Amino acid sequence: MIHSPPKELQSERCLLRDIRLSDKEDMFEYASVEEVAQYVLWDRHRTVKNSEEFIKRVLKAYKKGEDNLVWGIEYRKEHKFIGSAGLHNLDESNRNAELGYVVSHKYKNRGFATEASSEIVRYGFDELKLHRIYARVFPGNKPSSRVLEKLGFMKEGVMNQSVYMNNRYHDTILYAKVKMIGS
Repeated sequence: MIHSPPKELQSERCLLRDIRLSDKEDMFEYASVEEVAQYVLWDRHRTVKNSEEFIKRVLKAYKKGEDNLVWGIEYRKEHKFIGSAGLHNLDESNRNAELGYVVSHKYKNRGFATEASSEIVRYGFDELKLHRIYARVFPGNKPSSRVLEKLGFMKEGVMNQSVYMNNRYHDTILYAKVKMIGS
């Protein structure tokens, strides 16, 4: 079993750390924006209380040691919480997990998702000894597809009507990266 909160990780510009209740205002800043919420599997936050409740669920999962590792992404230069990223659906017997990430619209197209996800993928392969990390992307989310391609993920195909959200089914594109034996 994976124990949370996750180990703190650092990259050039990002501190990947546990998510805290004090992050609720910063989370609301991006989680309330439709442009961001349209590509995630949770509902758009309509109040700061929604962000607080979301963080409380993450904190509860940390305590229970659930099969998810979720890091807050803090922009080190500004000491600001700008998003989250993690490994979800950790499957220890098959040594695989799903990568997910979200970065504030105010920080998009600046490489933060790629930088944070790169460190998490490294951690997944090197520390957790995962064999395969996969991610699902909604077809219209081209920036997310670019992040995965930069990280060396390969497009495996379309998963037809694989996600039920907003009262209908949606296709997702499946990407994956496999750690080669000996690497």
